[in-house]
Amino acid sequence: ELWRDRSPIFFADQIRAPLLLLAGQHDIRCPVEETQQMAEAARKNGVMVEVKIYENEGHGFVRRENEIDSIKRAAKFLDQHVGQQ
Repeated sequence: ELWRDRSPIFFADQIRAPLLLLAGQHDIRCPVEETQQMAEAARKNGVMVEVKIYENEGHGFVRRENEIDSIKRAAKFLDQHVGQQ
């Protein structure tokens, strides 16, 4: 019961804002399949979802190029969907 109350997949129908999901292909805490399930569930509700799966990464990105790319993607996403407020 507790895991269900804390798992974001069970709240996907409440997401209304655009969603950016950045994941490592080899993440054992948040398997990439769960990232894909979340994206699919949000899209089913008409939410714009952007997904980037980083190969050869786990839960935390350790390759510098992936760290840089993920920060750039997040900044671009925020500029597009939140803007300069």
